[in-house]
Amino acid sequence: MELAHSLLLNEECLAQLRDVEKPVFIYEWLRFLDKVLVAAQKSDIKEKQNTLVEQLLAQLHNEPGPPTRRLLASCLANVFHVGDSLGLFDAIDRCNEIMRSKDDSLSYLQTKLAAICCLGGMYERLGRLVGRTFKDTVTLLVKAVKTSESQVRAEIMHTLERVVNGLGAAGSGCYKEIYKAAKNCLTAERHMHVRCAAARCMMALVQHAAFMYTTELESVVSLCLKAMTESNYDVRCDVARLLGFLLHRALSPATQHPGQSQSMPGSGQAGQQSQSSQQSGSGRKTTMEEALNLLAGGFLKGGGSFLKSGVESLKNSGPNREIRVGVSYAYVQFASFMGSRWLERNLQVYLSQVLQLLSNPKTTSGSHVDCVYARNCVLYILHTISRTLLSDRAQLTAAREIIAIVASCSSAAAAAATAAAVAAAATAGPNSTSASSGGIGGGTIVAATSSSSSSGSGDESAQLIVCAMQHLAGVLYSAGSSAASLLEDGAHLVDTAMAVLLHPSQAARLASAHLLKCLALALPGQLSPLLDRCLTQLQQLKTSPESVHGCSLAIAGLVSAVSGGHGVPQAKARQVFQAGEELLRLASQNSRLSLQRTQAAWFLLGAGMTLSGPAVRPHLPRMFLTWRNALPRSAKELEAERSRGDAFTWQVTLESRAGALCSMQAFLTHCPELCSEETLRRLLQPLDQAVTMMASLPQIVKSFGSGGTVSAASVLPTAATANLLPGEHAPPLLRELVSEFTLTENPANHTTSLLRSLCHPDDSAVLGSWLQDTDDKILEDQRDPRWLAAGRPLLQADAAAVKPAGCAPGFQFERGVQLGLVLPSKDSVTRPDAVLSNPLGLVEAGLHVVVVAVVPVLDVTGRPAGSP
Repeated sequence: MELAHSLLLNEECLAQLRDVEKPVFIYEWLRFLDKVLVAAQKSDIKEKQNTLVEQLLAQLHNEPGPPTRRLLASCLANVFHVGDSLGLFDAIDRCNEIMRSKDDSLSYLQTKLAAICCLGGMYERLGRLVGRTFKDTVTLLVKAVKTSESQVRAEIMHTLERVVNGLGAAGSGCYKEIYKAAKNCLTAERHMHVRCAAARCMMALVQHAAFMYTTELESVVSLCLKAMTESNYDVRCDVARLLGFLLHRALSPATQHPGQSQSMPGSGQAGQQSQSSQQSGSGRKTTMEEALNLLAGGFLKGGGSFLKSGVESLKNSGPNREIRVGVSYAYVQFASFMGSRWLERNLQVYLSQVLQLLSNPKTTSGSHVDCVYARNCVLYILHTISRTLLSDRAQLTAAREIIAIVASCSSAAAAAATAAAVAAAATAGPNSTSASSGGIGGGTIVAATSSSSSSGSGDESAQLIVCAMQHLAGVLYSAGSSAASLLEDGAHLVDTAMAVLLHPSQAARLASAHLLKCLALALPGQLSPLLDRCLTQLQQLKTSPESVHGCSLAIAGLVSAVSGGHGVPQAKARQVFQAGEELLRLASQNSRLSLQRTQAAWFLLGAGMTLSGPAVRPHLPRMFLTWRNALPRSAKELEAERSRGDAFTWQVTLESRAGALCSMQAFLTHCPELCSEETLRRLLQPLDQAVTMMASLPQIVKSFGSGGTVSAASVLPTAATANLLPGEHAPPLLRELVSEFTLTENPANHTTSLLRSLCHPDDSAVLGSWLQDTDDKILEDQRDPRWLAAGRPLLQADAAAVKPAGCAPGFQFERGVQLGLVLPSKDSVTRPDAVLSNPLGLVEAGLHVVVVAVVPVLDVTGRPAGSP
């Protein structure tokens, strides 16, 4: 290959090589030539320029591949840039002739692609030296877009981008024509790589053509939104960058983009400046509010209003997830192009507009899943701009603005909840509840006489508050001791969080509890005062279901922060256990608060079990009694329960048993020094009955409606608890887990999978594992769960034929190992009963093994994602 390192191609050496070696030799020559021409002088290549140009043009007909034609275009442009430009027009004409050719054979395709690539390289590198020839070239390229295949269309879009970057304002006469061609490729194209190339071409137009961000601003925004429909990740990123840069130019048309000559992809000569600011036309300058409203319109309405057919518009009237994800990227790109200083000056307007997306009826009126997706999109925007564009001081300033927004949204809801609690306390005495003998497990619980709003509310501010609280929690956790400034200067962080604990939405209360926990982790000195305040509020507003639920969540979160190394006095632990036991006693006295008090009690008791052994030891005897009362005591009692109760009593009972199982798991995990043989023996008996109870849960749900579905799913910690205990629980647990894995009872359940994490890196690329290395994975995973779609056929196969047998000898229910199904590498799915009867046999047979674990996805509200 040393013979290839010369200014001219060594044709004698090339002729002696085999056909398979010639492309490598030419590629090596072009690599050397590309390096030499950059540092060469005009006198160095003056005598050999004509020969060199002929040799380079001759390579167009040798069917060069993509790397070779990129080098060929660069070398051809550098030759005319460094040497004489006399042969430039002839080279352009020869490339144009190749474009005019009617030969559509596959062998001629590489030649045509190389000619298009060389045209782009020469126009970009030489700029205005090409004279008026660009009009003929642009006309040829635009005409070829309509009849060419996708590979050629993508290359043409890339070349038109380079033409625009090279000519700058001098090519304004043909920019309308280029815009029309790029518009069609952006919206009417099925191949995603062509859309990406069209988006980059339009971005170059935005940089140099003033009509793009003046008279055609709304039209281009509409095109961007439509281009995001049925798009992939690359298209969304490129179109979002185009949209962000478009709005940036609309707000500051007279200011050159800071990366125009250095960091802008596909930019022209380093010294070339865009003169589009001098041609801004008579259109008025767009304001920041108008630019943000354009983005908000795309987020809320999607692309439905831009469809041609009214029938199609009705079909796509709902929010489009691809568009929402793409607009979320555009919000970040817009702020990035505007810069950190602009964002800090307009922080209040930007944050308010972004958060108000979640309080708009078009967001909250959709399904629960759509609301969660919208919330994740806004949370992504807040996290990304905070982490990448704001300094530490600016992040705390943004936190103050968000606290003020949350306070204004939550004050009305908290006042209404407090007034309702006071009215309920005045009208209903402590003995005003009724009892029923139809309870389960010996309880005296009756059906609720009034519907509680603790399970969620239609309040439009709920989604905004949840998102804002989650972002604030992240800011507090990362800020550490610097977050102390949020407790001063009238920020009212704690007051706002305590007010949200009374919000009608369960998700908002949960987010507020998480915020208080992060505050305690950031500022350990605030842990004890926050516990006192939450315990006091729980006692004062114990007749309010929202207060009972919200304060118990906050206390549980604060107690869990203790296990992170932040200690509290032993008296605080005693108060938490006493409050939990009191709530359990009061649960059966008021049917309106039965469910909330039961949940709150087990929140407190379960959190208390995460403390160290010395703090738990004094309360262990009472906990044994509480566990025994909450769980079935015998098979006879379990059989008798099936004929008693109604939907509400079963819901309360299942919540109580789920809480008992979770607290047992917390005890076994965090207090191993207290797990003596006598302790384990006392835990095994109620756990045996809980495992037996799981088999009857599907019949209970079918008998009493879907209201107990979430409560039934909450009993699944039985498996995790049994995993921590010795015993023969594996066969019955495996039977229930296979039923869950194969979606036997409810095929509509939303599931998650470990398939991607357990695949070989080379295989996992098919499932989109490369997205896990980006900041955008939270949005891309929820929008297009290809890894989930890949696992779903396995889960649904042979669901009716599941008859699992016992475990094979040597198969252990190991601690910390998630159970799953075993797949061979073939397309056929192994029968679950065969897997469970001999799971090790497949491994011994040498089959490729993949383990998949599937569990219900619970939202922050505690409901399965997708439930109404």
